[in-house]
Amino acid sequence: MNTWIGSPKTAATYALTLLGLTATTLGCDDTGLTQLEGKLVFDELVDFGDVQVGIEKTLYLELTNEGGAVVTVDDVEVDATISGSRYQFEIDDDPFDVRAGDGSQLRIKFRPFEAMDEPADSIVKLVTEAEAFEVTLRGRGVASGLIVEPNPVDFGSVLLGSVETMNVQVTNALSESIELFTNVRGGVIDVEVTAGTGMFDVQATAESDGSLGTLDPGASITLPVRYVPSQIGEGRGDRARFVLSNCDFELCEVEVTLIGRGTDSALTCAPESFDFGAINPGRTRTATITCENSANDPIEVQRASLDLVSAPEFSVMPISVGTIRRGETFDVAVTFAPTAATLGASVMGTLVVEAANQDGAPLRPSQVTLLGAGGGPAVVVQPDLLNFGIVAVQTTHTKRLLVTNVGYDDLVVSNVEPDVAGTGAFSASPTTFVVAPGNAQILDVTIEPQVDGMVESTLRLTTNDLSDPTPEVVLVGEGITLPPCAYTVTPPNINFGNVPLSEAPLLGFRVENVGNDVCLMNDVDFVPPQTATPAPFTLVDGPVTSAIMIAPGAFHDVPVQYQPSRIGTDTATVGFYISSVTNSNPVVPLFGVGEPLLEVTCPATVTTAVGTPVSLAVTGRVAGANITGYQWNIVSSPAGGAGTPGQWTPNPPTAATEDFLALIVGVYDIRVDIFDDVGRTASCVTRVNALGEGLVATLRWSGNGDHDLHVHNPATTVPWFTSPDDCYYSNRTPIWDTGFGAGFGPNPELDVDNTSGFGPENTRVSTPVIGQPYTVAVHHYSSASGTTATVEIYCGGVATPTQVFNSTTFTGSASGNCSANEFWRVATVTFTSASTCIITPIDTYTPSSQACTMF
Repeated sequence: MNTWIGSPKTAATYALTLLGLTATTLGCDDTGLTQLEGKLVFDELVDFGDVQVGIEKTLYLELTNEGGAVVTVDDVEVDATISGSRYQFEIDDDPFDVRAGDGSQLRIKFRPFEAMDEPADSIVKLVTEAEAFEVTLRGRGVASGLIVEPNPVDFGSVLLGSVETMNVQVTNALSESIELFTNVRGGVIDVEVTAGTGMFDVQATAESDGSLGTLDPGASITLPVRYVPSQIGEGRGDRARFVLSNCDFELCEVEVTLIGRGTDSALTCAPESFDFGAINPGRTRTATITCENSANDPIEVQRASLDLVSAPEFSVMPISVGTIRRGETFDVAVTFAPTAATLGASVMGTLVVEAANQDGAPLRPSQVTLLGAGGGPAVVVQPDLLNFGIVAVQTTHTKRLLVTNVGYDDLVVSNVEPDVAGTGAFSASPTTFVVAPGNAQILDVTIEPQVDGMVESTLRLTTNDLSDPTPEVVLVGEGITLPPCAYTVTPPNINFGNVPLSEAPLLGFRVENVGNDVCLMNDVDFVPPQTATPAPFTLVDGPVTSAIMIAPGAFHDVPVQYQPSRIGTDTATVGFYISSVTNSNPVVPLFGVGEPLLEVTCPATVTTAVGTPVSLAVTGRVAGANITGYQWNIVSSPAGGAGTPGQWTPNPPTAATEDFLALIVGVYDIRVDIFDDVGRTASCVTRVNALGEGLVATLRWSGNGDHDLHVHNPATTVPWFTSPDDCYYSNRTPIWDTGFGAGFGPNPELDVDNTSGFGPENTRVSTPVIGQPYTVAVHHYSSASGTTATVEIYCGGVATPTQVFNSTTFTGSASGNCSANEFWRVATVTFTSASTCIITPIDTYTPSSQACTMF
């Protein structure tokens, strides 16, 4: 605030020259004068604050004369800062008077042309006869007083055939009311499409001049905006714009951008591809694929599966998701389980995730590329728990881990973290190493307790085994305060010498306390653990994990038994902990040699087509006795593979040479035992790989009851259950080609009719006709309600199914061929060559009575 009373002159002089005199006799002599003065009061700063670009704001400078004489402002002087390219101040510059006791207003306008980081100042001068006084004009331009949220308006992916609406909120952020305008055309808000063929419109009414109404400070208006994607140009981006303004100057315009994309694919799965890397056969690695509904409407997730050309090493966990809304996600677990056949080779697959819109119409599936290879390292750490037992404080106890690489590439252990819990009691050596395929590395793990009490931690390895990258071992021990002990071990090693394979001599060693303080002994075990099966050496009292206190002068015996299971030298080492400061981890080496008495040699692994018998011959060798017998037994087989009809010739299998017939595809491990006349037994195991030849269909089911497998003649379309065109329990060896015998060439054979439950039933066509569709079906014959069935189809000489089908749950309580029970048409199989086929799923269910009347 500035108060103008006079000038640098004296008040009297100023009053005389500027304001005039008045004579009076009130209390004065003839020479007395009364001086009248002007007293001008005004603000030195006129601050417009923040003003939106394009809007003109008017303020008034209030000038008040609190004196007794008129004050005349002769001129208002401005300089070059009054206006420019960024802003403009306007001020009245005509002379004016401010009467005594009265006031006057000086109108000032401010209009910014662009947004400013800092306010703009301009100095104006109010010029009177005696002096000029400065007033600062200040204002700052801001981008817009309109807040539009959201902007841009992104509709995302909108399913073709649907409509998406979003609300745009427009808020007046200014301190005064504004009128909101937009462009109109033909009576509606003008929305200009700038890209694509989709349609956007604003669902709001504007006046003919484009007015959307008045907004008070802080008030908002909501504008619904609708997007309809075009049925053509799927996947292309659509863009449009419309304009809002709160003044008639173009700088006030705010462009609202509209974005959308029509799609018939609502699922977005990430990552788009996943490389499992090299995984050891027999190991698995599971990846999690996350899928999101990226469209506007809810969708119904139907299933996740692999496409027909995906490698069989990939599998997908079934999903049950149902309806998901926009932005919601679900996970799909995909597992890679390579076989020995994929060693050194890359395999590919494609995950297909299917969904439908709310009307049930299928959407374009989302696909994820899957890659993998057989091979790579495979880590096995033994054991998975190290219990050090009770250990004296300030002594060390070392145990061993065996890190084995059972894979096909170098195993790289890049770090060993021996004490994940950070107890300070555990250490390990080495901490990095490389293990070649088939080799092992001994890892020494040491406990050195610092205080009394239990201590527990975890040892963690970091490896390049993609299926098990960070195996862990639990470490447990207990500290106790004891004085150190003195001891001896007698003998320092044990040599059992030559031992026949059927004998088991017993020896041992003694630990004696030769000092004056008690000795703590525990953790008596083999170091490292014996890897032979069965282990040749045995601790008679078993591994000792409890504390053994040996008093001064006392001793503890450790008996060891040796029973060789093979010809040759066996070695092992027994170790234990004892509370000595000089040698707390002594070891006792063990030696022994197994001598042969009865030996057997099995035939080499043989591969055959399923349904074709192979001859297996075993060779036995005995010294000092006679072989009295043979016995063949299947120790492992595919489900249902043991005990099928005609499996052994001669039967029972007690001859040195046997013909073995496999009817189910898979691997058969067969053990043969030979016996001699002094009661000894020798054994060996051989393997038969039974591969599918031509077309093989195998049926299994989940419980009791009777399901029947059907394979239909591809050359006819007569109804099911019709001989000879339906191969099933009542027609197990039909003749479809008279040029071949039953069960040979194109003529099928059902191996067995399983009526009690679980299966399997197995139908083979050794030489399928090229280009003709064989139809595979399953009949719920009786008493199988509540079960589900699995059908495996093999094409050509393969060991694993070409495709597997799983049924829904069967219902019905009828029985017989032509009943109300379900008849499941599974798939058609069309061979394109002797070893390749196209399998086309049917997966339909009808009453079996209908199957009796139509194909």
